[in-house]
Amino acid sequence: MKPFFYAFIFISGACAMLVEIAGSRSLYPYLGNTIYTWTGAIAVVLGALSLGYWVGGRLADKGTGARHLSHIFFMAGILTLLIPFLVALVGPLFLVLPIAVASIFAPLLLAPASFFYGMVSPYSIKMTSERGREGSGAGTIFAVSTFGSIAGVALTGFVLIPNMQLSHVYAAGSLLMVVASFLLFMDRKRMIDCFVYSVFLICVLAFNPGNPHFAQTVFQGSSQYSLITVRDGMFDGSPRRLLLLDNVYSSAYPPFNYDLVTAKSFELESSPSEALVLGVAGGTQVEQLKEHYPSVHVDAVDIDPMAIDAGTRFMSLKLDNRTSVIIEDARRFVSKEGKKYDLVMLDAFKANSPPPHLVTLEFVRELKKRMSTDGAVAVNLIGKLESGGYVQKLFDTYSIAFRHVYVFPSAAEGKYQNIIFIATDKDDLAFEARHMNETYPMTALGSPFTDDMNSVDILTG
Repeated sequence: MKPFFYAFIFISGACAMLVEIAGSRSLYPYLGNTIYTWTGAIAVVLGALSLGYWVGGRLADKGTGARHLSHIFFMAGILTLLIPFLVALVGPLFLVLPIAVASIFAPLLLAPASFFYGMVSPYSIKMTSERGREGSGAGTIFAVSTFGSIAGVALTGFVLIPNMQLSHVYAAGSLLMVVASFLLFMDRKRMIDCFVYSVFLICVLAFNPGNPHFAQTVFQGSSQYSLITVRDGMFDGSPRRLLLLDNVYSSAYPPFNYDLVTAKSFELESSPSEALVLGVAGGTQVEQLKEHYPSVHVDAVDIDPMAIDAGTRFMSLKLDNRTSVIIEDARRFVSKEGKKYDLVMLDAFKANSPPPHLVTLEFVRELKKRMSTDGAVAVNLIGKLESGGYVQKLFDTYSIAFRHVYVFPSAAEGKYQNIIFIATDKDDLAFEARHMNETYPMTALGSPFTDDMNSVDILTG
């Protein structure tokens, strides 16, 4: 019996980590991919596990058996299955809260399942330990559970999430726990549990939360990095196809007006031979460059191959001999030795969750090394024009690296909006005169983001 029993403990450890990783991923659309999201999820899961250890230990002293442990496994499985429902139901409520606050409360949705996973270890230790060998028994249980957790981390992050919908990932973890529950304690009376679980499983597999702004979902898939959705419908009064990353707008076809503001950077370069796009998704910037410059070659860098695939299949991105796609992290790419670029488009900032390593002075200087002497970089970001905020610090960062940084807001001061930075060392008085009434007059305060001091998560929270 013991080998099978240890297998169940292994499964429990794996599923506990599945809840933590997949749960954090489920919260991205409402919290963003920030340090707060992971900190909150880890803290809540560890807290729930600890409470489960404590409660489980006290209950185990009152009596143990396969029936009790089987019930714990079953409850952990059912509560794992409920997570996507709870996130879809309650998640939108957290959008009105600051990220730092929402990141404390939103991960509580992961707590019920984690609590029951925590109860498994003390029950298991009580059931398997022999008198005089309690220490080695406890050590074995913790070792097996931890190895299961390692396997759960690897399986969830590298296999399940990239290849399955998140609701199906939870269903897979739940299925393992419920099967283990039945194997631990078989009883005809448990058939009602099997029926209940089957109903829940069918609901989860059929569950696909809609979006009232769109008429039709053309594509949806989950990669290592994002939930990718392509939808058709009316937006701002016009029919458009949108590509969303974790339910946050990334690309549109036809583009929105503010998507075209980056084209102002084209005025600084008459005939570039090489251009670089960091953050490709639907390919709006790539195709803009190719349309405006018939002879330019574009290196298109994106970390997510599924986003590139969705861009070519459903959006405007066209892969031809003028386009080279590189699947890599933007900073890793620019940090390497390579060709120089006359124009750079940086559009890797997803809503209020900019990748922290792409806003620092060190990154901007590395990027500048990959640019020609009079090259220009256009940066598409989302934020507010306010003193001391995220946009101000990013402006300071670029102002240290470049002689000129032009700020093109899409709305009035104080509003959360798309903002375009165009940075260059090139002196172009005609460009400044043409856009005098369009640019926002920002003054550098000399307080950049750096790798060592990076407050972007706080300022965007």
